[in-house]
Amino acid sequence: MANEILGEVDFPVGDKTYRLRLSINQIIQVEDLLGIGIIKIAGMFNDVDSLTAGSVRAVLWGALREHHPEVDIMGAGDIMAEARLQSTIEHVGRALQAAFPTAEGKETPSPKRGRAGNGKRST
Repeated sequence: MANEILGEVDFPVGDKTYRLRLSINQIIQVEDLLGIGIIKIAGMFNDVDSLTAGSVRAVLWGALREHHPEVDIMGAGDIMAEARLQSTIEHVGRALQAAFPTAEGKETPSPKRGRAGNGKRST
């Protein structure tokens, strides 16, 4: 089962479940492959009219790298074909969101303010 705290998303395809995760190294690999930055890539997933099958495949490949390093870019395309495009977009989009949990309007908790001193009250 995927660990959401680590930004993992399970992607069921046929009789297999793939675990997706976009760590910083995978994000950089995807950026290098597509020649654009992650903010623009994430924006494409928010505006599906700007998505291409190639960009979806590239991000899927990147998200598979940690748990399924044996899957190459062509294998990612095969998984995408079996899963169908809409399901792939949904799961890869969730993996992108999980990589940036505060990007969707959730506030980062502010540090708790404590009292100055050694923690003992003076009398």
